[in-house]
Amino acid sequence: MKNNSKAPICASPLHAPQPALAPQTAQRPQQPPALSLTHFAASMSHEIRTPLNAIVGLAQLALNDDMPPATREHLQKIQRASSHLAMLMEDVLDFTHAQAGTLQLHQADFKLRPSLEASVDVIRQMCRSHGLDLFVQVAPELPKSLVGDAARLGQMLLNGAALMAQLAGEDDRVELGVRMASRSADDLLLVFELRRAGVLLPAREIARLLQGPGPGALPPQRDVGFGLALCGQLAALMGGELGIDSEAGEGTALWFTARLRLAAAAGAEVAEFDGPPEAIAGLRVLVVEDDLLAREVLTQLLELAQVRVRAAAHGAEALAALQADPAGCDLVLMDIQMPVMDGLEATRRIRADARWAALPVIALTGNVLEKDRADCWAAGASDFLSKPVDAGKLWSALAHWAPGSRTPA
Repeated sequence: MKNNSKAPICASPLHAPQPALAPQTAQRPQQPPALSLTHFAASMSHEIRTPLNAIVGLAQLALNDDMPPATREHLQKIQRASSHLAMLMEDVLDFTHAQAGTLQLHQADFKLRPSLEASVDVIRQMCRSHGLDLFVQVAPELPKSLVGDAARLGQMLLNGAALMAQLAGEDDRVELGVRMASRSADDLLLVFELRRAGVLLPAREIARLLQGPGPGALPPQRDVGFGLALCGQLAALMGGELGIDSEAGEGTALWFTARLRLAAAAGAEVAEFDGPPEAIAGLRVLVVEDDLLAREVLTQLLELAQVRVRAAAHGAEALAALQADPAGCDLVLMDIQMPVMDGLEATRRIRADARWAALPVIALTGNVLEKDRADCWAAGASDFLSKPVDAGKLWSALAHWAPGSRTPA
């Protein structure tokens, strides 16, 4: 770590002078452009996540079947491409937040090593697709539990790895290191570094990469989108910084630092599963989802785990299903944006009924703004899963909230 427009010559009807707006219309309050862009990006993110959720779910279901190796490889590539698209949507949405000055971190307790392992799994697949090996070294003295935004740390690592994997050079390995730079009684400063030996980047391209998109910005020679510019802003929010070093004999290293608080007490980890755990077999789950394909995919994923599923197309149907069999549901998977009655209102009504005051309700939504999460908690949601829903995270959430098998957070 080191380191004046002319009028168009020919105007079409779209450019023709328009009549003056009526006074009441002209006086309508306008949102700041950056804030309007943020809401537009959030809306588009939600719309894209609905079909993407089906793509990811169908690929996960198909991979459970016997198939020729070439077909399996195609499905695995679909999964990786879908993950890349989901990451790109996160970057675009976060970049608009940064432009509007509303980018925020989600502070929560997390387990450092499981969080790193989840990112490493994705990075290793990314490296393999470029013919590279990944070598990881995590300092053994790092604490198990920290407080910070684990998802953002993973997002920064993935964006950094995307650059490292694209660098052309003779060395066929990427090195990832995590170490501690300093520690106090309450927090510590971590250093995350990704390195490619034998690869050099010109100073001008480094500047382009770190500058990010914007008026007058020159495009970098690497396909990194908004990622690195966003990483710099995230690092700053975490009390750290981002840099790229490139030296002859040393290669190129992308690094960032992040200041994280020490957890008050180390709690037990929530179990994570690669496949359906036996603990959720027989669980009675009400799936509330207005999109037919998404509802079918989610139902098939649950039935794969021998979960007993009932389905509803909106909140009013969900309430009717619960009223018809008040004791016949162990858990609700609740989409948020639905017609007739949305998931927030349905969750509030469930919580208002003493019979279901303790019924676990897991919110499922493509909305990823911090305000959306806060709205879910305020309505009474027990947990929150973002679309596209990852099967492993779904199993973990069900195992955690299943009656009689609650794993401590």
